[in-house]
Amino acid sequence: MKKLLAAVSVIALAGCVSNVEMANDFGEYAPVNEANSDWLKVSYLAEGASFVQKSRRQDAYKKMHDHCNGKYELKDSEQTGGNNAIVGTGANMTGYYESRHVTFYFRCVDDAANQ
Repeated sequence: MKKLLAAVSVIALAGCVSNVEMANDFGEYAPVNEANSDWLKVSYLAEGASFVQKSRRQDAYKKMHDHCNGKYELKDSEQTGGNNAIVGTGANMTGYYESRHVTFYFRCVDDAANQ
């Protein structure tokens, strides 16, 4: 039973943290303060039991750490999604749910710059 629970936990956690991406791909007409290309982003699914969310957050930290070969700084974070809606009446009712995600905006920090 414990092996089954462990296997289900691993499957449930797989793929819940995004890959590192450029945070501001706004194109050539972006304002000067938005065109800075050194900010990155990574997000994770912010749903489930607290220990699952904590594990996903740690996975996101690890992705940032690994991408930067160590040190990084957070600029900001935001939570998106979690919206519910029911549309229609009677038997024609439909609904949707948008998953909640937390996105971290970060950049790599050069060790020499911190000395």
